[in-house]
Amino acid sequence: MKKNNPPKTIPKKALPQKAPPLPGKKPPARVKESRRLKKHRRQALLAVMLVFLTFYVIISLFVAAYYYYSFNSTPKAAKLYSVKAISPTGKTIAAENSEGANKYRALYVSLSTLDKLCDLSYAGDGEMLTVMFRNSGEALDCFTNSSFLYINGNPARLTYPVMYEKKLAEYYFPVELVEQYFIGVDVEYKKGDCLISLTSGRDTVIGLKLKEQQKSQNIAEPTASGG
Repeated sequence: MKKNNPPKTIPKKALPQKAPPLPGKKPPARVKESRRLKKHRRQALLAVMLVFLTFYVIISLFVAAYYYYSFNSTPKAAKLYSVKAISPTGKTIAAENSEGANKYRALYVSLSTLDKLCDLSYAGDGEMLTVMFRNSGEALDCFTNSSFLYINGNPARLTYPVMYEKKLAEYYFPVELVEQYFIGVDVEYKKGDCLISLTSGRDTVIGLKLKEQQKSQNIAEPTASGG
């Protein structure tokens, strides 16, 4: 009689389990989040840089426009005027064309032109110049390439320097000197001309507004920083 053997049971295979992440290695979800954060930071940095560059370009344009306007602006002293010395009879006795009269964006008049109108005596060596007014006895002392000068011994300063052109052996004064410090001389701007004339005809006594005080015999030339 045969024995009934019990059916053999086949053991179930163990289901594979997820291996724990290796030390130092991020899970896939964290990797994605990290990449997303890095991308967000890069985009934020690019946005900040773009805003900064935009402001930089705007500021640069404003600065460039300011300098362009300042350089091309034409105040009275910088317009291209010619300079004419007018006699008491209304005739032009000396003249500077616009090219010769406009230097460094300022209006200048030569010593020769002033001499023909104001009857001056002067002595200079190309560095220092003394100018005397014959009919008043007053004097001014100035230095080439310097805006500092003495008027009857009183220190004064101009906006632009006195100049000396060696080739022409000629001194040039800013018209500002005549406008601010000369007595008996009128300056008028008319149709592109700067007209310099005597106030009341040939009998005008020409002088300087700063009157003489106690004056040392030796006048020290200003230092480079003060010129």
